[in-house]
Amino acid sequence: MQHSLQSIWQQIETLLAQNISLIPVRDKQDGQKAAKTPYGSSWKQFQSRIVDKQELWHMMEQYNTTAVAMVAGKVSGN
Repeated sequence: MQHSLQSIWQQIETLLAQNISLIPVRDKQDGQKAAKTPYGSSWKQFQSRIVDKQELWHMMEQYNTTAVAMVAGKVSGN
């Protein structure tokens, strides 16, 4: 059963509140792209900045996904 974005949003907000850099990823295989892979190369900017809530919500709606990945390293406090 696929979750709705609204049903998982509280968990995402908890991670954002902990200054974890999140990016939307595919929640299922999409053509040749495997599940859990990021969309395009725009995710690289989140290695140096944390997306805000509104921006992440918009991207997740745009890509029709409820899956996120954490960007590890300095941006997320190591």
